[in-house]
Amino acid sequence: MDGSIAYPAGLLVDLPLEGPPVLACGADGKAAPCAAQGGRAFLAEPVGNLAEYEAAARYRATVEALLDRLGIKASVVAHDLHPDYESTLFARAFPADRRIAVQHHHAHAAACMAEHGLTGPVIGVALDGSGYGPDGTVWGGEFLVADYAGFRRAGHFKPYRLPGGEGAIRNPPRMALSWLAAECGEAADALAARWLPAIPGEQRTMLLGLVASGAHSPWTSSAGRLFDAASALLGLCDRIAHEGDAAIRLQAAADPRETGEWPFALEEAVLSFGPALHALLEQRAAGVAIPVLAARFHRTVAAGAAALCGRLREREKPNRVVLSGGVFQNDLLRAWLTETLSASGFEVYCPRRVPPGDAGVALGQAAVASASGW
Repeated sequence: MDGSIAYPAGLLVDLPLEGPPVLACGADGKAAPCAAQGGRAFLAEPVGNLAEYEAAARYRATVEALLDRLGIKASVVAHDLHPDYESTLFARAFPADRRIAVQHHHAHAAACMAEHGLTGPVIGVALDGSGYGPDGTVWGGEFLVADYAGFRRAGHFKPYRLPGGEGAIRNPPRMALSWLAAECGEAADALAARWLPAIPGEQRTMLLGLVASGAHSPWTSSAGRLFDAASALLGLCDRIAHEGDAAIRLQAAADPRETGEWPFALEEAVLSFGPALHALLEQRAAGVAIPVLAARFHRTVAAGAAALCGRLREREKPNRVVLSGGVFQNDLLRAWLTETLSASGFEVYCPRRVPPGDAGVALGQAAVASASGW
């Protein structure tokens, strides 16, 4: 690859390290492959959801055209750690000398590092809807100490049950019910009857049973699902019309002038917003305006995340923080967290050209694969 090549549509990024010719396959929902060679990476435009036939066909054609146009014969193929992603299955079938599985949130952090030319360890704050964790649970509120060669999960949001699995992603009140069940005990049913009218009585009993037993209800530390829960409890979204719908409504409702926040708990390296839930319920019952409550939720998440970063700096020493993952498409959260971290002396890096969500993870995969050596 050299400067004379006419690159196809997408994004060219100079990597802070060189490595073997790499094809990085990205994720599934916003599939965007990336090719890298000689310290440069080219991230293609997203083609869509690989669960859809037409998007999968476009994806295969995009990979072929990308490698052909750039003259790359990939010897290493990088892919998401999730074993059932279509992009993972594509990677397994692609002819290559080596295949590297990259954990989803490590790829998010590495993508932001690569965009800014960072090397060495950073605190990677990766907040999104979901990503496959090595422990078999659904991650999504992650604090990593990471470089390109590897990562360690140094902290995370407190996990909650996902009642009915993917059904809870489409129905935010279900995640709100799970939050209530974990933090309010026997009062959860009455609170849900008041604040989650979209869940009728019989269904509420069934879902509480799933949460209690864990049946069809995997654990998730997802920040995206927590935003869904808050949105539902404030009466802003009962059912998802499109990806990120509940969180978008929550941000849109928030008063940017509000400066108040709620308590949170930080036990070891687990960040719990259980105390914030109690404050939300008390203040909603007292008639505090929804825009104020929505803003206080954002402020609280930013304050909690900054506090955990501070604790990790004391223990792990990195002073640089990278923020990535789809939740950071939220302008309020990104701005307030950046402001709080900067005031504490952190160097903060956010995605600028590279998408913060899944359309950017292939760049992180390529950077991790490039660091793996020849």
